[in-house]
Order: sequence, then structure tokens, then C-alpha cells
Amino acid sequence: MSWYAHAAQGGALVNLAEEEGGFPGGLAIALVFLAIMVACLTAAYLVKRSAQR
Repeated sequence: MSWYAHAAQGGALVNLAEEEGGFPGGLAIALVFLAIMVACLTAAYLVKRSAQR
């Protein structure tokens, strides 16, 4: 899954959470930030791994 799709899913989760009133806004933002950070770390790892070959 591309990081674009990943970020899009995170955004959809935030919108859903705000509509439902389930999550406080800060928690939703933190979850999206965490998802983006994981995607970036994964991309960096894959680039590093492919560069070693």
C-alpha cells in the first residue's frame, strides 16, 4: 500500500471519528501522525534495503 493510500485512510478515520464523536481530536491527530511516521520509516527502510543490493 502506498503512503498516499495510507494517509488517505488515516484522514478517513479522523473524519469518521469526528462525526461519531468517539475520539477526542488530539488522539485522532496523534494516530494520523503515528501512521504517517510509520509509513515514512517503512519507506526509508525499503529504500535503504534496495540500495544495499
